[in-house]
Amino acid sequence: SSQESVRLLLNSKSSRFPDGLANSSGLVGKYLTDSVSSGFSAQVPALEDLPPHNEDGTVGQQAYIPWSFCQEQLAGKLDFPGGYKLLVSGGRRLPDLNAATKFDWLSEREGIAFGADLREDARRYYGSIVGIGAQGAMVPNDDCFAELDPEMKDQWGIPALRFHWKWADAELKQIAHQQEMMGAILDAMGGRYRRPPEIQNPIKAVKDGGSVIHEVGGAIMGADPAKSVTDAWSRTWDVPNLIVADGATFPNTADKNPTLTILALAWRAADHLVEEMKRGNL
Repeated sequence: SSQESVRLLLNSKSSRFPDGLANSSGLVGKYLTDSVSSGFSAQVPALEDLPPHNEDGTVGQQAYIPWSFCQEQLAGKLDFPGGYKLLVSGGRRLPDLNAATKFDWLSEREGIAFGADLREDARRYYGSIVGIGAQGAMVPNDDCFAELDPEMKDQWGIPALRFHWKWADAELKQIAHQQEMMGAILDAMGGRYRRPPEIQNPIKAVKDGGSVIHEVGGAIMGADPAKSVTDAWSRTWDVPNLIVADGATFPNTADKNPTLTILALAWRAADHLVEEMKRGNL
């Protein structure tokens, strides 16, 4: 976890590093980012009354729509930087106990159906909901950071992290664009929805920071020791034989999942560490 690395650094205090290990820049814990995400769903009449099939295992994200507005962005036609991907899902997953409440707004009858009415609704509507989720790039800002909690500790008595988060204007504009695009796609499918997309009030649609579990940053890499925690090889400026080999070194987050980039950077850091050891530089 990138934030466990941040917690380790902040808790590793000494006379040399009173504010935490490798934290002479004061940037450990700063500039956290996560995927900028929202979702939208609709019921598609064309998917009603389909023959029943066991679709367990096939109802995850079934289609990937990459960012396709690069030219508009370069031309200055969009009011936010970065892009986002769209993930489309649906199908008949194993229903939960709340499944009956998902049909009440579709049926012409009033209230929640029971018995034969519920069976009729389930056969007609279940599996006809299509959901789209968006995950986008985020620009780091001063309001997204972690610090040691003065009160909360883990089971070993070590201080936990306390997180601060505030979406900036750029991210909210991106959310509005996400909502508009998802609404347009589902409208083209003839979709029906309970409430319209949150184009005018995107703060209602954006997911909480950290909820997508793509959180990175907190020990960002860079070219200037005063403006970063590690160099381009993931080595901390203050302690050259200390490597941060996870997502904490990301200076921002893209619209792609960070896992493969984390693996690539860790591999790169390990190769560089071996070369430095051979040269006797550690």
